[in-house]
Amino acid sequence: MGTRHRKYTPELLQEAVDACDSVMGVLRFLGMPQAGGTHAHISRKIREFGIDTSHFDRHRRGGGHNRLTPAQILREVPFGSRRMRPEFLRRALIETGVPYRCALCDLSNNWQELPLTLHVDHISGDFHDNRIENVRFLCPNCHAQTPNFAGRGKGGYRHGAGEGALFEDGSA
Repeated sequence: MGTRHRKYTPELLQEAVDACDSVMGVLRFLGMPQAGGTHAHISRKIREFGIDTSHFDRHRRGGGHNRLTPAQILREVPFGSRRMRPEFLRRALIETGVPYRCALCDLSNNWQELPLTLHVDHISGDFHDNRIENVRFLCPNCHAQTPNFAGRGKGGYRHGAGEGALFEDGSA
């Protein structure tokens, strides 16, 4: 018989919860599949039995033990590597003291009293080069005027790089 008809006693679930730091850990402890409705089922049983889960690490996913340091993020990565997620680059730049302002027009994270997310721009256009001297914050308007915005400048025809476009050195 599979896991479908198992009865979990309060004692067994208490032992599993005490030994683990998450519901996924409880599933592994019990040898249950970590897919489908098992997570919801065990979560309901734990609540039903009133088992204390205050020691569970609820924030592990967003900044737990495997969080990359700014030094691990702000570096050149080998060709063929995946693009570093912008939120990681943004966090690393802020943690190293880079002001959260547009490097060209000095706009901050508010525009017309509304929140504004600044873009992370690779000055060279190479997303493998995440060194601090090659990445900067730009507001969406300034970023759209750069020669490498959205893959522009990868050779051949350059979209929108005509009159008024801003280049790395700020010239038009």
